[in-house]
Amino acid sequence: MAHTTVNISMPKPMGQWVKSRIARGGYGNASEYFRDLVRKDQKVLTQGEVESQLLAALRDGEATPLTRQDWIRTRRQVRAQIIRQQKVRHGR
Repeated sequence: MAHTTVNISMPKPMGQWVKSRIARGGYGNASEYFRDLVRKDQKVLTQGEVESQLLAALRDGEATPLTRQDWIRTRRQVRAQIIRQQKVRHGR
């Protein structure tokens, strides 16, 4: 897996916060803590995008019955999204 190095400057109280989270949160080091924060942010963003798409779909027109093909297409799209997210998490 390819890695990118990021240097982060922060005020001393924030640095102390990070150290305390590492100690209490079961993180081995600051890198693990920040990777976890990024993963959580990615999840929140993805959930927000899904909610926006659902709201847009509700506003866009009449409801129609879901067909078997609709479910098949939706499953494919969800699986593809999960694969894309896993590749991002693992740096592929």
